[in-house]
Amino acid sequence: MMKIILLLKYSVFHHPIAQFCDRIWQQHAVIESELMWLTALHQDTDLVVPYPLQNLSGTFITSVAIDDTNTTLNCCTLRY
Repeated sequence: MMKIILLLKYSVFHHPIAQFCDRIWQQHAVIESELMWLTALHQDTDLVVPYPLQNLSGTFITSVAIDDTNTTLNCCTLRY
């Protein structure tokens, strides 16, 4: 059985202690770095960690516009 996780990086889903910290973890480059780290752990160690799957564009992150504001939701799919 394949396990799939949809990871949504948007502040409405969690409430951080400091808003500044929250914005950092939503930045595209920070998310990409986290996903590259998980990929390296999956490929180079015997650890069982979730690892990202690429989207149809060949990237790990899909950015989705939220209504007609400039806000985007960064999404990725992880597999165990």
